[in-house]
Amino acid sequence: MLKKIFFSNVSPMIKQGAKRPLELKDIPELPKLWAPHSYLEGFDNLSGQGGGKKFLFEQLRVLKPQAIKLLILISFILIFKMVAPVLIHRLIETIGLVAKGEVEVATGLLTALGLCGVQLVSAILGQHYVYHSVTSTQSAANGINQRISQSILNSKSLDSNKGQILNRTSADAEMAGASLWALGEILQIVLTMGAVAFLLFKYIGFTAVAPIVIMAFLLPLSRFFSGKFSKVQGEIMSLRDERLGRMSQFLDGIRVIKSFVWEKHVHNEIEDQRSKEEATWLKLAKFKTLSSGSYLFASLMVTLVAFSSYLFQGKVLDVATAFTCLMLFSYLEPCFRQLPKVLGDFSSSFIAGERVASILVFQAPKKFSLEGDRKAPSIKVENITVNYPQKEKVLDQVSLDIQSGENVAVVGVVGSGKSSLIKLILDEIPSFEGQINIDGHPRVAYVPQDPFLFHDSLEMNITMGASIVDEIVLKKALYASCLEHDLELLPAGLETEIIEGGGNLSGGQKQRVNLARAAMHVPQLVILDDPFSALDPKTEGEVFERLILGSWSTCTRIVTTHRLGHLKQFDRIVFLRDGKIVANGSFEELLASNHEFKNFYLENSKEESKGTSPAKAADAPQKSESSSNHQVVEVEDQERGEVSLKLYWSYIRAMAGFSKKNLPKTIGLLLLSSLSAMMLPILQNSWLSKWTQSLSSNSDMNVYYLGVYALIGLFTISVCAFQHFYWSKKAIHAAKSLHGKALDGVLGAHVRYFDANPSGRILNRFSRDLDAVEKDLSWSLEEAFMAFLNSIGAVFVLLTAIPLMITVVLPVIAVYFFLQKNYRVCMREAKRLMSVARSPRISSIKEMLNGAPVIRCYGAEEFFQARFTRALSDYQRGFYGVVLINRWFSIRIPLVSSMLSLAAATGIIFLGKSGNISEGLAGMTLIYAFRFWDSLNWTVRAFGEAEAQMTSVERLDSLSEIKKEDVNAGELVDIELKGDITFNNVFASYAPHLPNVLKGSSFEVPAGAKVGVVGRTGAGKSTLFGILHRFIEVNDGEVVIGGEDIKNVPLRNLRSSIGTIPQNPILFSGTIRSNIDPMGDFSDLEIREVLLRIGINLDPKTVVSEGGGNFSRGERQLLCLARALIRKTPIIIVDEATASMDNKTDALIRDILMNGCPGVTVLIIAHKLQSVSQCDMLIEMRDGKVLDIEYRSKTEKAELMSA
Repeated sequence: MLKKIFFSNVSPMIKQGAKRPLELKDIPELPKLWAPHSYLEGFDNLSGQGGGKKFLFEQLRVLKPQAIKLLILISFILIFKMVAPVLIHRLIETIGLVAKGEVEVATGLLTALGLCGVQLVSAILGQHYVYHSVTSTQSAANGINQRISQSILNSKSLDSNKGQILNRTSADAEMAGASLWALGEILQIVLTMGAVAFLLFKYIGFTAVAPIVIMAFLLPLSRFFSGKFSKVQGEIMSLRDERLGRMSQFLDGIRVIKSFVWEKHVHNEIEDQRSKEEATWLKLAKFKTLSSGSYLFASLMVTLVAFSSYLFQGKVLDVATAFTCLMLFSYLEPCFRQLPKVLGDFSSSFIAGERVASILVFQAPKKFSLEGDRKAPSIKVENITVNYPQKEKVLDQVSLDIQSGENVAVVGVVGSGKSSLIKLILDEIPSFEGQINIDGHPRVAYVPQDPFLFHDSLEMNITMGASIVDEIVLKKALYASCLEHDLELLPAGLETEIIEGGGNLSGGQKQRVNLARAAMHVPQLVILDDPFSALDPKTEGEVFERLILGSWSTCTRIVTTHRLGHLKQFDRIVFLRDGKIVANGSFEELLASNHEFKNFYLENSKEESKGTSPAKAADAPQKSESSSNHQVVEVEDQERGEVSLKLYWSYIRAMAGFSKKNLPKTIGLLLLSSLSAMMLPILQNSWLSKWTQSLSSNSDMNVYYLGVYALIGLFTISVCAFQHFYWSKKAIHAAKSLHGKALDGVLGAHVRYFDANPSGRILNRFSRDLDAVEKDLSWSLEEAFMAFLNSIGAVFVLLTAIPLMITVVLPVIAVYFFLQKNYRVCMREAKRLMSVARSPRISSIKEMLNGAPVIRCYGAEEFFQARFTRALSDYQRGFYGVVLINRWFSIRIPLVSSMLSLAAATGIIFLGKSGNISEGLAGMTLIYAFRFWDSLNWTVRAFGEAEAQMTSVERLDSLSEIKKEDVNAGELVDIELKGDITFNNVFASYAPHLPNVLKGSSFEVPAGAKVGVVGRTGAGKSTLFGILHRFIEVNDGEVVIGGEDIKNVPLRNLRSSIGTIPQNPILFSGTIRSNIDPMGDFSDLEIREVLLRIGINLDPKTVVSEGGGNFSRGERQLLCLARALIRKTPIIIVDEATASMDNKTDALIRDILMNGCPGVTVLIIAHKLQSVSQCDMLIEMRDGKVLDIEYRSKTEKAELMSA
């Protein structure tokens, strides 16, 4: 029982933490209410229907047992708390009677002992109240987090805004879960005010009516501030959503940003967004200052009105009554001071609940069977119409019958609606008209246009976490998807680590992993969205034979494709144009009866027939470019040991905006305002002591004393308001400075950093860590510093009254020092564990957002939910450690402090008996004796919190220390590069410690040449392009562009000379203009011209949704082409960029690159042979070396070499 009361089960962890840094395994196992996998019954039915208010009531209904427990604790705390002023009154009276010899000293000592006992029990109950409050908050946060993850896995694709959902999972879930805690705090404040009013009636009679009326006026004032807090908090959250959404997109497209040297623009855009947040934070700080100032003024008015009413009735204000009332008023002070914060917290909780509720309202897509029927299904689509936001109809009155077991190809030009038809059949997008019926309950396999891969082993990516894996089925799937040879070349075979998004695999490998996953599922319905775009022709043929016509021959198959070589082998072809089916039938029927399809087929077949010999692309797969890198993702950096003084100094400098000029002023005002805020209340209470000691009924004297008391009080309020606002303002400045440096560090990092650090990890630092610096850290530091100063003030009062108290104060401080040392060490490390454990939770949510349709099709919701639950459990365990360490310390402090209070009371009684202390000074000393242990306890607690939160400064600061690329460094600052390229015996690796992936490659490309680069996966093709951008540094040899070694050319000049069209078409939310020309270098007319040139007739102001989701993949690639063309660079690099385009569009692009860019050097990686058929020269790569170079003719070679 005693162990539970004093949290003694935490002591082994504290001892362990004192010896070495804590690890998660050192923290006790999570109790049931903390464990995410056993979240409270009822949360699984929590919905967003009815908005934030209903969401709040549903949450409180589920937490009813915890609410009852908290209510009981609040009641007992209040009872013991209110007994203390009664005993203070009696003790002060007893001191006077002891001095007169009317009462024995023993009576006073018993009263003092009772007073200390009451305070001790109240403090212990208070710590258990905090523990259960936090438990209820985390129980709710667990439930809300689980519901958000369920919502992600069960909502249609168009319902998701990734930036908002990431923010709402990382911050809003805990904020929404804190509603019961906030209501409990409000209830405590209200009950405390009521109990104070009752005791005031007891001691000053009907005079208490006046201050009670003032308290009543605070209710509308509280409502006013609550409304303001809600409004401003809502603005902050919306702005943060927008910033994190942009940040997430930029991290996903970091290679594009670096290729086009847009780092500065992105930095400015994010900082502009942050400036709006900062202005709103400042507005909130002003409201909070006004609110706290108003409540402090109300507290002063309560005191003045109570005393003046009492005195002007002709009564004499005796010491016992004065200091008892003062103690009661001191109970009101924290109520008034905390009410703005508590109301703000409740407002934040309510707003967060509304925001969470909004993503729990979703349209659930159709659930496909995991067992499956015996036969393949038929599908009937009737008069379906689909619209995307900001676009015309993408499907218009589409009707289609697909028979059981039929093999159907869906073809059409870019943007004709092929992918939308696929999403419609999967029920991933809502239709506005019509209906779709799928016969039976088939098992579905789906391969999306953008392959889905997550951070885990290759086997996990194929099996989607299946608990039982049939090795024979797995082997067949690997064979059918042509992955067997790749496994031999990967470092750990099926156990090879795959990074977020599959960044360490080639485009072809990503697609084949997704195809293997589909084959493992043994489906009855197969839906493939452009599954061969990144495969070379030989591999495509093998996969088609082994899967489409082999393993899946009895399945219903729907395949969208731009590769027309296999069309004759489909049972039926659906030909789309502008969202309508313009032809539907067998290949022979359409060729004979539909002129439009015939032209489409002949044009594209003509293009496909062009190209080099298939032998160029048909060799065995090469060793993967990532094959040497066993561990790709690095363990998150985590500091150990004490937070350095250097870091505190860095934070103080950040408060001054890292300005030497502002630093002295900032430090001076912080110190001066804080010292004044500590000293003025002591002066005010000393004046009260002097006043009550005079015990005059003279009204003039009372007016004088009351007037001075009021003036000191008003000055105190002004100083405290200024002190609070200045701390808040400087904290906002610190967050701004740290954010700017961290952002600069991340955007300046080498691309390798982003492969080794998942985006969720980086986003965590720009969300929760920044939030901790902006809001929590400043509050903790301010509270710690003020509590420390108040402790000094209390000691000063104690030693002034009772000099011998030094013999008690010093041992007490020594015990404090011992306890706080262990506390701070453990608290700091637990906080670090919690911060590090938060990142995987965000990464897990992002994976679910990216792959929800795939996850649903394979019934892997439980697997991904379990991954999220594990990540959440690790975070909760770290947080549980923080809570236990806090309680362990905070419950021991009253045991020590009560001894100090008892010693002070005893000393006062004996001094009173000898007549060496006045009743006024005795009353003031007693008040400060009891305040001392509160202040000292809060000093250590708040400083421990501050030190723990300094880990957020540490984590942000570490981003600013990332080794940066200096885009301006180089000898040739003003050079303009030409297009000739020379690789001279180049050796290169992805990192200095890794093996070379280019092994002595040499070739020359004359300016203006059009060059195709071919070779199997892992041959080194993409490495060439990485070297040209200097994403990969050369270990030996040299790369020369325009006659200059690129290592001497500033990155800004180098990358600005290269236009890049990436394999993965990255677009950012905004407009077409902001995606093509974010810097504003070109006019609308120039942008429109380049759009028309690539066949897109849209206004530059056309809205682009997140990731370009309102455009097809082919359209996104065309916009990426426009982005490269408009710059008129001497070199253009095309990395498999036409894979997702129909052959006619491919031909258009090829014509633009080959004939429309005279004098421009064009390098093309392609698996579609026609994409390189018109190239002047062809470079074949194998195993990091140039195997062969071919020219269109000897004449061509001579012309090129002499150019």
